Amino acid sequence: MSSMQTFKSAIQAMFNLLLRCFTKGKVVKGELPEAEVVVTPPPTPPVDLAPPVMPTGLKRTDELKWLHPTIAKGVITALEECHKKCLMVHVFESYRTLERQDDLYAQGRTKAGKIVTRAKAGYSMHNYGLAIDLVFDGEERDGIQWSWTGDYNNEPLAGEKRSDYERVGEILEKHGFYWYARSSFPETPHFQMTFGLTLDQIRSLYAMRGLEGVWHEIRTRSLRD
Repeated sequence: MSSMQTFKSAIQAMFNLLLRCFTKGKVVKGELPEAEVVVTPPPTPPVDLAPPVMPTGLKRTDELKWLHPTIAKGVITALEECHKKCLMVHVFESYRTLERQDDLYAQGRTKAGKIVTRAKAGYSMHNYGLAIDLVFDGEERDGIQWSWTGDYNNEPLAGEKRSDYERVGEILEKHGFYWYARSSFPETPHFQMTFGLTLDQIRSLYAMRGLEGVWHEIRTRSLRD
């Protein structure tokens, strides 16, 4: 090969290289296409649902929309099972504001009435949308007739030795709730779900990142379980 031919070949090779750069790897006429390299992007992580603007004040609420979505879903499923077994319990209270928590704590201490809670504001799972109180419908008439005096079962089971609340407790526990009747300071109507988070951990998360921080950690743990 003459020096002129070698020079032309070198120029052609350089030209092809530059052309490849400018065309970003596209096939240049006269060249064989290279195998296409497909880069799979990493999966998009799940987006956390930010808490809604929570209510304030002293009013009690029984609405599930103020609960963490995972807890609300568990409540719905568990209550459906309870009602199929004629255990007519309903959510008496879901989320509880800090103002209401302090007001309830004052009852029987600095204001009239009997003591109804041992928890100050920030020390109840209700304050983080992670707990509910379930109460029986005591009478067969329109609307829910809240009754705290005993168990109610429209169709008593022959030979059933468990109380209705015990049966409710077992159903809620099966769906992942902790029944506070089993605590050292029992509260029979109270059920909560924290996915292993302690009260101290929840308070710390709340102090650093607010309710969104608590709900994010609950979601992370629920996906892990």
